[in-house]
Amino acid sequence: MSVYVRHHFIPQFILKRFSHKNEINKKNKLEYFIRVVNNFTLDIESVNTKDAYMIKNLYDYDDGVTNNIKKLEKDFNSKLEQKVVPIIEKLVTSENIFKINRIERMWLKKYTLSVLYRTETNMSFYLQENTKNLDLYSRSAKLGESRLDLWKRELRLLLDLDFDDLMKLEKSTISLSNFAKDTFLGYLTIMKSSENEEFIISDVGKVLEMVVPKEKKPKQKMQKMLKDRGITISEEELAKVLKENGGKITNFTFYPVSPNFAIVLVNQYREGSFFTDKHFPRPHNHFVNHQEIKKKSYITPELRNNEDKYEYDIVKLSSIETIYINILTLNESKKNFTFKIPSKIIDSVRCYNKADYDMVPNVKNNFKGLVEIVSNLKD
Repeated sequence: MSVYVRHHFIPQFILKRFSHKNEINKKNKLEYFIRVVNNFTLDIESVNTKDAYMIKNLYDYDDGVTNNIKKLEKDFNSKLEQKVVPIIEKLVTSENIFKINRIERMWLKKYTLSVLYRTETNMSFYLQENTKNLDLYSRSAKLGESRLDLWKRELRLLLDLDFDDLMKLEKSTISLSNFAKDTFLGYLTIMKSSENEEFIISDVGKVLEMVVPKEKKPKQKMQKMLKDRGITISEEELAKVLKENGGKITNFTFYPVSPNFAIVLVNQYREGSFFTDKHFPRPHNHFVNHQEIKKKSYITPELRNNEDKYEYDIVKLSSIETIYINILTLNESKKNFTFKIPSKIIDSVRCYNKADYDMVPNVKNNFKGLVEIVSNLKD
């Protein structure tokens, strides 16, 4: 019997929360089925989560050391997902406040970094041969290392190293180091959908709100913050990152973990967001070493304590705010997206089809006719 063949780039423990029906199989095990929309044909299939958002043997990797090509896939489960599942369970059962300690917060941030990195979309980015990717590949790849193996080596490092070490990988893994810095410097917010709408999840696993910055101050402030943390990056390098992103900065990255809850990584130097500052509250911190920390501009490693507490006020979105997130998600979806209750995403699809170019300046998908198809489904 073949094992560790189905490699999910959207974890099953997340997909199961979007299931519209469950069934007991012949082995008396519960199986979960989700609705998967084909972006090109608009066909909607009911798919077992074990067969959804996965590629066979995607993470097979010969690192030349362990002699186990399945180690990367196994470690996603043992080193990350098993740690995150109980934290997500606590999140989706929270009412108004979500409480975690420093270790749990670290695992949530590591999870968001993994979603950025492990998807088929990100893998495809590594495989593309253009000037931008050639520069990334030439600066990061080892001698004789393929583009695909570079991506898998970085996934290996993502699972093995903590954030302090990931941010020091500038020479050998530039892309991973930059993503780790963004994740480390951002702060988390928890959002909940409106009662009448639900979040959609796509094959990208997350969605970003990106805007063109109006001034250079965010770049200068970020440069100073990095320097305070012992990370040196020139203004030219930061300018290059902005250029690679079309001159845009990311205000926030939104990670749905269920139809009703999402983890949001917020850029503290955001500009011109659809949302107001009240949508991005910082957590209420309770640090063990709070007296010493008050004297510092940055929490140095020796002042961190695993028992530090973080309390997050859960931000409850209105219908139009939930729809806005779904519009972004629909636009960035590559091949497929998933929803749970049909009636709670119809307005999102309808609004996407009518979206003006202020809200979606670069419309990428055509979902004309999907409203009628979804309307015929039963909740």
